[in-house]
Amino acid sequence: MTSPKSHPKIGLRSRRRQRDIPAAEVLKLPDPEEMQRLPVVILASRKATDPRAVDALSVDLWSGRVVLPVPLYPPMLPLLILPDSSLLRVVPGSVQRISQITGEVDRERGGFTDNRTESRFGLRGTDLGASFEHKGRLVFLFGDTWPTGHNTPDRPIDGDSIAFSNDKNPDDGLTLDFLTASDSDYLTVNVPGLSLGGFEVPNGGFSDGRSMYAYFTTEARFPPGGATMNRCVLLKSQDGRAWKQIHTVSTYKFINVSPVVVDAAKTTGLPFKTGKAVLLWASGRLYRHSNPHLACVPLERTEDQSALRYWSGEGTWSANEADARPLFEHPQLGEVSVAWNEPFRRWIMLYNSGNPRGIVMRTSETPWGPWTEPDVLYNPQDGYGKYMHVSWKSDRVDSVHDPRRENDYGGEYAPYMIPKFSKKNGTIYFVMSTWNPYNVVLMRAKLEVRH
Repeated sequence: MTSPKSHPKIGLRSRRRQRDIPAAEVLKLPDPEEMQRLPVVILASRKATDPRAVDALSVDLWSGRVVLPVPLYPPMLPLLILPDSSLLRVVPGSVQRISQITGEVDRERGGFTDNRTESRFGLRGTDLGASFEHKGRLVFLFGDTWPTGHNTPDRPIDGDSIAFSNDKNPDDGLTLDFLTASDSDYLTVNVPGLSLGGFEVPNGGFSDGRSMYAYFTTEARFPPGGATMNRCVLLKSQDGRAWKQIHTVSTYKFINVSPVVVDAAKTTGLPFKTGKAVLLWASGRLYRHSNPHLACVPLERTEDQSALRYWSGEGTWSANEADARPLFEHPQLGEVSVAWNEPFRRWIMLYNSGNPRGIVMRTSETPWGPWTEPDVLYNPQDGYGKYMHVSWKSDRVDSVHDPRRENDYGGEYAPYMIPKFSKKNGTIYFVMSTWNPYNVVLMRAKLEVRH
């Protein structure tokens, strides 16, 4: 970001006269570069006007912006500068793996995982783990799941699985209870008429207070040049065991979906002004080669595909998916996770990226942006040789690989945030898949506003 040549703009609005008072009458600030070196409190004189007549003060800096009502007490006026979202960064050294939540043994630490899923649920490995709240519990949607036994029609090698959690404290790990079949092993998601084989997986869900809704990809293809996920469908369930297909959401731009339920009246700029709405951030059918798009649907019309409205740029929405415009240009997205962070009053987006490599974070004040440039939240070098395997073709630095996969690299992907666990001190929590070992870990990171 470059600094404008002019000084910051500052103005006071008088309640009595309803006019802007020139900045020169209010206070004199140093140039923008020097502003960056000042503390967050700026002292201004009361020269401009009677403090009791001032309704609000607005400051527009190249480093940030603030518009807030403030009590003005002579002779000095304290102003809190809230920097722009581009200054929301990861605290160095704060990104940590808390625990491994699936699989039987944590091979790095040499002990059992949080949930010992092999002995308890017959589950050897899995990935993904997008979550949402439903009736007081967290629901976790896991992708292609490996059973401990043989590949069977009832429990195929690449079926999907679902777990619930009542855990309240993620700092000591995450307790999961998988839905199970009559043999006490995990239950595979089965939807009549819907292909849910390898690479056909759940990627997001939400609750309307009565039913659970989940987005699944299907019709995966593997042409030269990369995988494609060719259709996204909306499913509905009362208990997580039986799922019903509602409709096809998209075959184009909305395949891997991150849904968030919001109050439309409190989220300005939406195509719907009242009631609850579901915001849908999504990547397209070109897996890890897509830009993000945004859609919105009234919660009460979730099952009506024609009710979807697509963000088409410049504050406009369209009923046609073809009109949907990218939120930004970065054709790297596969799995994506978006959540509102109340302490920072920002939307946070996480996704895995090839360039820059790692799990990256962007933030925005609004659902559509502008979004900040990507900031690497998680560098895979922090996990390689520890809990992500380095291929033995390169170097024998670890033994955390799955059986017979010693020459397969691990890798970071599917960073799904768990907003329920976010803390006021800026700590966020997310799950992340590691590929080899083929399992899911619980992560945390601390964010800060860097001046």
